[in-house]
Amino acid sequence: QIRKIFSSTNPVALIFYNDEAAHNKIEQIANAVTRETLLKGEVGADPLLETYIADTNTCADAMKAFRLRPHEAPIAVIHYTQTDQKYVMEPEDLPVTTKSFGRFVRQVLAGKREPTDVKAAAKARKEWRAAQKVKTGDL
Repeated sequence: QIRKIFSSTNPVALIFYNDEAAHNKIEQIANAVTRETLLKGEVGADPLLETYIADTNTCADAMKAFRLRPHEAPIAVIHYTQTDQKYVMEPEDLPVTTKSFGRFVRQVLAGKREPTDVKAAAKARKEWRAAQKVKTGDL
């Protein structure tokens, strides 16, 4: 599967999840968005996007490529492996739902998002999490 992902000529979406309880929910989200893009004709015989779900416990190397941490899951990324362009869901895109993941996919495929600077995005997510803790009082 890893070979297939990195030899794909199409962008690859990875939804990272961090526990077995989330597995079925994430799988349903991935299937719903794939089905939606098929029905709207956004995906033809040669799909514009290949979607995979990935357990944070077994995909540490992939997560490092996007500068993600297991506690940030569930989170989705899209990787154009041929050009190494990476797109990571931003805090305002979260949590991962059928609606938010679908919007993220449509924006990336339509070219309405700039590729993510993964280092800067990791720093922004860290600052966002710290601000959320202060806001909710979880110090």
